[in-house]
Amino acid sequence: MFSITGASSGIGRATALLFAKHKYQLSLTGRNEAALKDVAKECVQQGITENDVVISPTDLAADNAPKAIVHNTLGKFQRIDSLVNSAGILRAGPVLDSDISVYDELFNVNFPGVTYYCMSKSAVDQFTKCLALEMAPHGVRVNAVNPGVTVTNLHRRSGQDETAYAAFLEKSKSTHALGRPGDPREVAEAILFLASEKSSFTTGQLLRVDGGASSGIGQAVSIRLAREGYALSLSGRDQNALMETVEQCKSAGAEKVIITVGDLCDDSNAERLVDNTVKEYQRIDTLVNSAGILVSGNVLDAGLDLYDRQMDVNVPELSQLIQVS
Repeated sequence: MFSITGASSGIGRATALLFAKHKYQLSLTGRNEAALKDVAKECVQQGITENDVVISPTDLAADNAPKAIVHNTLGKFQRIDSLVNSAGILRAGPVLDSDISVYDELFNVNFPGVTYYCMSKSAVDQFTKCLALEMAPHGVRVNAVNPGVTVTNLHRRSGQDETAYAAFLEKSKSTHALGRPGDPREVAEAILFLASEKSSFTTGQLLRVDGGASSGIGQAVSIRLAREGYALSLSGRDQNALMETVEQCKSAGAEKVIITVGDLCDDSNAERLVDNTVKEYQRIDTLVNSAGILVSGNVLDAGLDLYDRQMDVNVPELSQLIQVS
């Protein structure tokens, strides 16, 4: 039995339809009652009976909403096997021009401008990891799916007009390795996997379904390999950034890490990298080639500082919906 929030549209709707196709009982939640009823009818068309689906038209930002959803679901099915939290909102606008009420609204829905939206989603990531540890002794698994640009009405509801949205989707073709934005059904498949017994030994994970849209891949791979105890030879053009990566790798458990600073476009630097590595380790088992740059705009006007800055955010406590579930 699955309880799905945000089920009236987008990824939540696609997830509900996919689960119905697999004959799961469903509890669907959304703010748009008419749309929610339509989704329930579509679920029946996928193969479940009307008795296998219950809807709770409500706004998750309301204080009593989580308890009402749980009460409605338990009253119908006497249990909740899995919770799929797909509810979310996006409000456009820069931080300096946004009232504090925008901050409150985003966190009330995404977690009790794009900047506030990303802050709330970062909160969900950490919430997932922490709750996974807390719930593991009870046999409960907690995972999250991190979609890339997915064609839904989320941006339209945020105030983005059709012209701007079309330009945004067109731009995503160049920022996603697969050359296109995602479809809600593709995200739903990932959710189904995490919710099923096929992922019975998976918890606390953030599954990216983004068509290859990412940054800092080389650094992330280095740290991940360090956690597995591999000896590493790292190369890059920015010595300071490279040293930071070395420290993170050591913190992750790597006992030995060497670096070679240089631009691999220069053949001599490529040779120097191999020589340094073989001299230190006597071998190279695997080569991970993650070097690359992207310069936007006029090359002559582009600055040298291309390093992305990150912002650490502390966020409120656990979601009330999870607590009452």
